[in-house]
Amino acid sequence: MFRLAYIVTHPIQYQVPLFRLLAASGRIQLKVFFFSDFSLHAHYEKAFGRSFKWDVNLTDGYDWEVLPRWGIGHSEALRPYWPVRGLKERLKVGHFDAVAVHGWGGHIGLLQALSAVNLLGIPILLRGACRLLQQTPPIIFLATHSQSLHTACCELLVSAGYKLEGVDGRLVEVSDELICHPPRR
Repeated sequence: MFRLAYIVTHPIQYQVPLFRLLAASGRIQLKVFFFSDFSLHAHYEKAFGRSFKWDVNLTDGYDWEVLPRWGIGHSEALRPYWPVRGLKERLKVGHFDAVAVHGWGGHIGLLQALSAVNLLGIPILLRGACRLLQQTPPIIFLATHSQSLHTACCELLVSAGYKLEGVDGRLVEVSDELICHPPRR
């Protein structure tokens, strides 16, 4: 069975059906890691201009865990620049085949996730990357392990204005490790 870790800031109502579907597939062993559980309780939501509590259960039907954060407990309002504890260790112990990260870098925990996944050599699925590429494009070190994935990644990055070069000095088309330089702004 394919072991997938999914990392997201907090339980979000529109993601629950995806988590339940993956967990019930019989082919994926899903573990969702949250940085906060504030959305499981009544809370003020700036986007709606009021306090409320979701009227649907956000955590039934899949395995999940709230990661501890340095200096605060689990139920504090989400503070985007507060780091999490133990993420790399949990990913290592979990023996995951891949890690999906939902977000694009406005939260230090998401950046910690990207770093941990890279250090552990776990394939990553990044949701929200297009927004990152448009707003604050980073230098990307990209390793692809199939021609179709390589082609798709290169096309996306070139369309976002990136300049690609092979890490090993080989042509981009034949090198599976690339340095991708962001466009100058």
